[in-house]
Amino acid sequence: MKSRSPSRTTACRALTLLEVLVVVATMAVLLAAVVPRLRAQHRIASRIACVSRLKNIGLTFRILTLRTSQIHTKEDPSQSMTRPSIR
Repeated sequence: MKSRSPSRTTACRALTLLEVLVVVATMAVLLAAVVPRLRAQHRIASRIACVSRLKNIGLTFRILTLRTSQIHTKEDPSQSMTRPSIR
């Protein structure tokens, strides 16, 4: 019966250079497939954020005009679609 050395049974099996290269190549292929999609999604998200900001700016100006028309004309803002008078 052969006796195994204790360092051989307790030591972890190390990865060979070929296995490491295969893992690195696989990761490179996956990243090459994912990165363009992430860039496209980033562009879409930027457009959505820009449209949202523009909508909020427009809404802010609309509220401002309605409030100033109420102050200056004392009319119902839903009936008044004229520009507010500036004093």
